[in-house]
Amino acid sequence: MSLTEDLTRVPERETGGKTAQERLDYQTAWGLLKLLELHETGRSYAVAFEFHDDIAELDDILAPQVINFYQVKTTKAGAWSLAQIAQLRGKTQGSKSSYAGRMFDNLIRFGNGVNKVSFVTNRPLTDYPTAVGEVAMSGANAKKLAKFVSALKLECPRFDEDVHLPSYTFLECGLDLQSFEETLLGATTLFLERTIGGGDHARIFHLMLSEECRRKSRRLSDLASLDGLLQSKFLTRADIDSRLASFERRRDNRPAWSSVSGHLGLPWRDEMALERAWRAYETRRLARVNASMFAFEEKLQNAVASTVYSAETLMKGVDAVLARARPLVAEAFGPVDDDFVKAAILYEYQR
Repeated sequence: MSLTEDLTRVPERETGGKTAQERLDYQTAWGLLKLLELHETGRSYAVAFEFHDDIAELDDILAPQVINFYQVKTTKAGAWSLAQIAQLRGKTQGSKSSYAGRMFDNLIRFGNGVNKVSFVTNRPLTDYPTAVGEVAMSGANAKKLAKFVSALKLECPRFDEDVHLPSYTFLECGLDLQSFEETLLGATTLFLERTIGGGDHARIFHLMLSEECRRKSRRLSDLASLDGLLQSKFLTRADIDSRLASFERRRDNRPAWSSVSGHLGLPWRDEMALERAWRAYETRRLARVNASMFAFEEKLQNAVASTVYSAETLMKGVDAVLARARPLVAEAFGPVDDDFVKAAILYEYQR
């Protein structure tokens, strides 16, 4: 059976309940860093979130030959040991399993298609004190490694040290548990500078990708085709190129606050409050790149354009369409105050 057939036919394991939000955010951050790294290599790739493991990586989208699995775990203090990685914990389908056992399960499920199963974490491995970056677990302390292998054989009788151990790797990823979001933001800024020539609004692009990854993390529907699977669970080079192009267009076409501030005729406190609302609306608007958002923008523009244009002053036009715009904005963004609605009117009118 080919890897393509395995991907569409091998059922996902039962999960042991909802992942803690903190860990999910860390997994998402590391997965996004991996995604940005792969994108800059220039080669084909596809990355999945919560597909048989925390992160899965394919080498190609048309005819994948290799899949890598990454189990991303964190600890707040201390370090990891091989014994901890091989320790039985939790319950999967009624029986306890270790991190190493779950990694082995993917080796069995996907056979020769698996290049590596990697344990990714924020802390070092005590049994491999000289480890830098991603290292093969087979190079760890011989005595500790022998105990690791013995424990894994007890849990997984089909484990063959010569066949399966070479696929096990350990990666201390350098992503701090307390500041991983700032690290990701910095990496996203540099990525945007290198790919589209500017890192402005990197946080918005980061939020866009984070939300996309969370959508990809949802439970997989039954899919029989590779195309359907890729659309449901994976982000590919084409996906990121598309989002970069859309983000760049929306960022570069955004109106400037200075284009409206001189025409408001408001007391300075009211103008400051409206500017804050403008910034908030712009951030939330840029972060949402989907069909429903595009439809909202067009609907709001059509609802306000003629009235605002024909008004005696800009703010009189805004006030005249406020009642009509309020339910449209609330439908798109939830409960918001009138300054937010006025900012949305001004923003979309200027576009």
